[in-house]
Amino acid sequence: MSASRLSARALSSDLLPFSAHSRFAHPLRVRRACSHRTYAASALKKRKTREDPKRNDFAERLQKGEIDDEETKRVLQNLEAIRVMGDELPFDPWAQGSERFDVHIPSWRSHKPGATLRDHLTTISLTLKNWGKNIMSMRHLASHNSFPGTQVASPLSLEVFRASSVAPTGWTAGIRARTLETYAALHAAVARRDDKAIKRLAMNDALERYLALARASDPNAIAVWAMHPPSSSASAPPPPTPAPAHNSRTIAPPSEVSPATAALLRAAPEAARILSIRAQQAHFGIQDPKRGSRFMVQALVRFDTVQTLHIYSKRGQLLHEAPPKRVVEHLVFQKRMWYDAPWVVRERIVPGAQ
Repeated sequence: MSASRLSARALSSDLLPFSAHSRFAHPLRVRRACSHRTYAASALKKRKTREDPKRNDFAERLQKGEIDDEETKRVLQNLEAIRVMGDELPFDPWAQGSERFDVHIPSWRSHKPGATLRDHLTTISLTLKNWGKNIMSMRHLASHNSFPGTQVASPLSLEVFRASSVAPTGWTAGIRARTLETYAALHAAVARRDDKAIKRLAMNDALERYLALARASDPNAIAVWAMHPPSSSASAPPPPTPAPAHNSRTIAPPSEVSPATAALLRAAPEAARILSIRAQQAHFGIQDPKRGSRFMVQALVRFDTVQTLHIYSKRGQLLHEAPPKRVVEHLVFQKRMWYDAPWVVRERIVPGAQ
């Protein structure tokens, strides 16, 4: 509030006992009060005119009818553009950083070196708590129909107990497919040293880790990374050629799953299994989000895949041929469900190091 407004308000409050509506008001004091108020209003008007002359000038011209159709059209177009930008690209106060939820690798024994009986009992207790929290999160997501690619008929279903199911018709099938999609696209981006794609698919500690892996590779070589069905570990497939198709894999749209990911999950359902899932309300706006729900979801996913990494020279000569290798990883994924964005890798967890 400007100083002139404050002075006018203070002046009005000081003169309130002697206002014109008081029966004890003195005529001279009333005239002085009116003159002071008139002066304050005039000063405020002049100050406002000095602060924004263009706005006042436009308002006066509009009042006098001096604005032609062309200028009116231009102003209306600008206002419409501002309205659309405000609707489509608002500042989201709920998109701030967040801590990792208490996702947990379930186990019936402790993996600590030299674990004691107390360590084993603590691990069992955490596993039981994780099971209960999985049920609650599944219920929350089902009550708001927030499972991607799945239409939930009723949250009162036995599916709330099957967060770790690998069935293709399970509620979590869409999350499994989309996290595997991100997993594959992220590793392909690391192989081709694509920092932009890595920053879109990873965050926090995982972002630093994958960027370091990409920058540590030889820029004069071409790395081709691929995932294969589990049967590939028995007989090594021929190394792929460094064609653009192998070296430019991009993630499918968030609402879709690429044919390669869908085929891999059909051949190997265990390629992606959710071990722990948490859903918490993170959007507290007055209005519901235009898409999705108010939840932020974090899922701990166990990936069990067969991978290969071949290194080529820029002329296409095979420099290093690696046999298919089974890789098991536990990654924490995160997604704000009101965004049309991919699931992102947040953190890598090593069993026994929680």
